[in-house]
Amino acid sequence: MKRILLTGATGFVGRCVVGPLIDQGFEVHAACRNPDRAVALGAVGHAADLLAAGAGEDVIRRVRPTHLLHLAWDVTHGAFWTSPANLRWVGRSLDLLDAFVRAGGERVVMAGTCAEYAPSDRPLVEGRSALAPGSLYGTAKLSLGQILRADAAQRGYSAAWGRFFYMVGADEPPVRFIPAQIAAVLKGAPISCRHPWNRIDYMDVRDAGAAMAALAGSRVEGPVNIASGEGRSLDSICRTVADAAGRPDLYTSPDGEPDEGSSATVASVLRLRDEVGFVPERPFDARLREIVSAWVERGPPGPVDPSVRDVGRRGP
Repeated sequence: MKRILLTGATGFVGRCVVGPLIDQGFEVHAACRNPDRAVALGAVGHAADLLAAGAGEDVIRRVRPTHLLHLAWDVTHGAFWTSPANLRWVGRSLDLLDAFVRAGGERVVMAGTCAEYAPSDRPLVEGRSALAPGSLYGTAKLSLGQILRADAAQRGYSAAWGRFFYMVGADEPPVRFIPAQIAAVLKGAPISCRHPWNRIDYMDVRDAGAAMAALAGSRVEGPVNIASGEGRSLDSICRTVADAAGRPDLYTSPDGEPDEGSSATVASVLRLRDEVGFVPERPFDARLREIVSAWVERGPPGPVDPSVRDVGRRGP
């Protein structure tokens, strides 16, 4: 049986990966601080603080996985761009990788980010678009991905690098752009954004998790964008949120045309679609309406950060 070790199983994306992996026939083992939460998702839980010396190697020895899907990282909102934890995660990720390969592991998939790319208004293509991260986070991820690829070529195992673009889910706190807009509308407050013509490639986190599981179960190697492949203006997102919540009066599109300062962060998804064979079950607009409906059923959240009015172009 294929046995996969999943890190970050109880995180934002990881929670959406376990089920699709099980559906592919994987025996899923999860290394995390709260193994009971992983068990509730259907995985075999293993208590581990992966930033502690030797913790990852110990789990590898116990599980003896054939596959490794490494999602764990410090993505504390507002801090992860510059956090020194990025350096620690690179080191521990390499320790985990080395232990996996020495134990006879066959395939590794790790999580990257669109923040590895240089800014571009054209669709970002794996292996063709320029890479020029503008943060410690993006640099750390890019460096890890490059080491993974070189090591896989040298030691002969299969490896892929899933670059996440922007994601949204129904259980996010209102500290990021879309959940902040939803929360404001549910409180009856008008919503707005500073750069309504910025185009962002958003994907429902459920689809992102399923895409990453599909990549893990495939034989595709190298970088693969995990995204919808469609750029939506922040204006259209705000309009959809207000309309889906039954309060279209709370958002008014600005007059005029897109200005020269507007930006785009949009992925090419040809590798994901044609090589991995993954296509989201539903269009993003339908997914966004589902997310808004889930918030409506749950009721208004706690305080909303009024400063969350726009999305940067450098990625999650």
